[in-house]
Amino acid sequence: MTWHRGFLICNCKEAESVEVALNNEAQNRKLIQQGGKTAFAFAARSMPQLAFPNMICAGVDESSGSLALRGDPHFRTGKLTIRVGYTVGLSLRTNDARRLHVQSPWKSLFRSLGTPSEKSTNSGQVTFRWDIDQRPLHCSKIDKVSRTLHALADIHDARKLEHYIAAFDSGFGIFRGELEPSGDTFCGPDIYLRIDWTDSNGSRNSFTANTCEFMASGDDLPDDDLGP
Repeated sequence: MTWHRGFLICNCKEAESVEVALNNEAQNRKLIQQGGKTAFAFAARSMPQLAFPNMICAGVDESSGSLALRGDPHFRTGKLTIRVGYTVGLSLRTNDARRLHVQSPWKSLFRSLGTPSEKSTNSGQVTFRWDIDQRPLHCSKIDKVSRTLHALADIHDARKLEHYIAAFDSGFGIFRGELEPSGDTFCGPDIYLRIDWTDSNGSRNSFTANTCEFMASGDDLPDDDLGP
């Protein structure tokens, strides 16, 4: 069975009731109460189905690499904003990758993706990765980037050229193409959620939920450690 990991933010005055309900559905930990808001981290076999109007709940599914949202999408979370990050990519044969820099329509599409976060060449292939970091939950950039990657895949399909793309469709991680990525560059698809806050001592704290684990201020944290 898969795990869903993520965060829930609600009003402090409802936090006790939310915590009781969350205990019935997930391993969880209260992270911080600040500015009238309370944030929880949770790990569960399925997304919590809580019937509270004044909250936002966001989780990532480790099996599909997808983003799931529950609650009020317009709920004001104050300074406890949940951010999302995506990893997408492209892998091509070395000879085909040269077209990205010199030939239309490859050149304009590739340029619109921006500078890759990482690139590697191995065994006659070139692999590119783009990290779209710490964006609002309703992120339009990932849709634009994914459409561009699909357009590149369409061109290669039409010309029967081997390729691999990793992108997101409606929050779900997908890949296209028969070319197996190689080399040291992981090109996705992958996703994470992150919440940051400053404690009463002025120290910055962060909690990250990805498809494999939680990380607390950079340190790995097992799901079992989220028990109430």
